[in-house]
Amino acid sequence: MLLSGFLALVIILLIVILVFGDSPSFRGSWIQKARLVFLRYNSRALGHISSLNHPLFNWSVPIFYIGTLSFCLFQFFSCTWKLVPAVIKYSFVHQISIAFTIASVYFTTLVCVVSNPGEVHKYNVQTANSKFHHNDIIYFRNNFCRTCKFEKPARSKHCSTCGNCVMMFDHHCIWINNCVGYYNYRYFILWLVSNLTILAYGAYIMAQVIPPRQLAHSIKIDRDHKITGCLMILCVIFDMVVAVFTGLQFRYIYLGITTNELDKWGEIEYLVQISSLYKRNGEYLELVDNQLINMQNTQVFPFYNDAVKVSSVEEIDNIYDQGFKRNFHEKFFPQYMG
Repeated sequence: MLLSGFLALVIILLIVILVFGDSPSFRGSWIQKARLVFLRYNSRALGHISSLNHPLFNWSVPIFYIGTLSFCLFQFFSCTWKLVPAVIKYSFVHQISIAFTIASVYFTTLVCVVSNPGEVHKYNVQTANSKFHHNDIIYFRNNFCRTCKFEKPARSKHCSTCGNCVMMFDHHCIWINNCVGYYNYRYFILWLVSNLTILAYGAYIMAQVIPPRQLAHSIKIDRDHKITGCLMILCVIFDMVVAVFTGLQFRYIYLGITTNELDKWGEIEYLVQISSLYKRNGEYLELVDNQLINMQNTQVFPFYNDAVKVSSVEEIDNIYDQGFKRNFHEKFFPQYMG
């Protein structure tokens, strides 16, 4: 049990380092240094893995997720269920709640896997470009996708795994083997909430079988108690992980950004911190060697005296942030564009 808990913590820490270590917010921190060390010693293996873009490889992660979930549920009903107090086991409310919670995880997973994230094609690219406007600081006009051969709408990105540009691209999720974008972001959030619920609910039920204070003693009783204890530990640990990711997504909704835009805005914030971001005639410019370069790195200007230094990120208008209510509405009630 202690070994499984330790391995889970190591995996969680590794995920945090790999996901957040390259963020400008952690520039110079131990998290970034740990990420660089890990990549340095695993570059060959990671390079080989990243080059595998075979459908069987891409589907291995969601299959592993569904398989693990199903195995844990099998263990729960074969070992833990017989130990559950009668007040829960024979409660109609709990029976319906358990069935609904389990069904919701499988259903939201299926929807996330098969849903269209908001693929951009030649027949809807013009509509998408009119919907998503460029802000001329992290998204610019006349930015063409080399693969799709058309002008990319603002907030979109080409996913090399899926082979499409995706409207309001958030990220490619390996757990569902699909991109998360304009059309299916709401399903992704429901999937996170469903996982959050089943883990919390499972931990609660197992805590009724084994009180946390008696965990160390109870798991020594028999196999059923040991499995129940291991499941409870895993539920608590991974529920905290899912809670962090769910909380981050709602924070991004509040800020009016996507996961893909996090690093872009982080770079802008870094330029502000080192006093290298200026604004002149409504255009943002970066100061490099006493010269001003536009944010697309296509034009170089001498340092103009009327260029105003941006002293705080609050001075930058994020046109995509319309307030939490409108941001939420845009994410959960998308406008279909063909």
